[in-house]
Amino acid sequence: MMGLFSKRRSQRNGTRTKPLSILFTTDLHGSEAAFRKYVNAAVKFNADACVLGGDLTGKALVPLVEDGGEYSAEFMGRRLSASTDQELADIERTIRLAGQYPFRTTAAGVAHMRDHPEAVDEVFLAAMRESLHGWFDLAAERLGDRGVKLFAICGNDDPLELDEVLASHAFVEHVDGRVAELAPGIAVLGFSGANRTPWNSPREFDEDDIRARLEHSIGMLEATETSIWNIHVPPRNSGLDTCAEVRADLTVVSDGGEPRLHGAGSTAVRELIEAYQPQLTVHGHIHESRGISKLGTTVSVNPGSEYTEGILRAAFIRIGTAGVKTQLLST
Repeated sequence: MMGLFSKRRSQRNGTRTKPLSILFTTDLHGSEAAFRKYVNAAVKFNADACVLGGDLTGKALVPLVEDGGEYSAEFMGRRLSASTDQELADIERTIRLAGQYPFRTTAAGVAHMRDHPEAVDEVFLAAMRESLHGWFDLAAERLGDRGVKLFAICGNDDPLELDEVLASHAFVEHVDGRVAELAPGIAVLGFSGANRTPWNSPREFDEDDIRARLEHSIGMLEATETSIWNIHVPPRNSGLDTCAEVRADLTVVSDGGEPRLHGAGSTAVRELIEAYQPQLTVHGHIHESRGISKLGTTVSVNPGSEYTEGILRAAFIRIGTAGVKTQLLST
């Protein structure tokens, strides 16, 4: 594992006498391999709490087409086939570990979905719901007896219908637009949205709307200086939001043949962090902009994402009398 550390001066930390340990990850995009590593890391590091950022769900359905009792699928440039239940289960597991969703169907079913986009949406949502329930059940089984809680949000790519999965699962504290107690004297708030992007994803807002929504949540806090903000989009020009600039037609802007880099984060998020100075903010959204930043006294973290390879990018954070200490993990 690789490590990167940042410290800040201490703030009031409720009545807690030992450091609070938090494991944060984000942008898993359906990768079951990365989520399983996350749960295992929470056990290994004896985390007191798990904080899960947005963009939880995958981006592709993989049909397993039945013909004469055998199933076949096209997956990552390969043709996979199964003639036994065990072979079929192995293929489905391989697909799920890579962050995609297998589903059993027929050639006629594929043709129907090709002509009826609403049927694709229905299958996609069902697969996402099933996957998230499975993830949260696994986390509850492995972490529940340890007294760990999972504080989670969706992200800008996640369909709005999935909020119900987070809100209804007994192991999950759904903090999008809400405030919850993470530890005595430490509250966490969440925000699943992002500023406008060329992709027009489900949870994009104008900056004024982001500011208004966050200020509503901030108003619920008893103490902003000890709070933790789980905000999917990073603050603008913070070093946590650097990526290639993309035009409305999704082509990359270049200078001299090289992609032009810019800060794609939210100005409202940055301004509110600078104004209220929470002790910690955790972000994702920009996969390639992994790092730790300081805005005033606030420590801000983006662990990055490499979900397509099944790699877990995470941050192990300790909050105590010495302040906030953050280690970036990769496994």
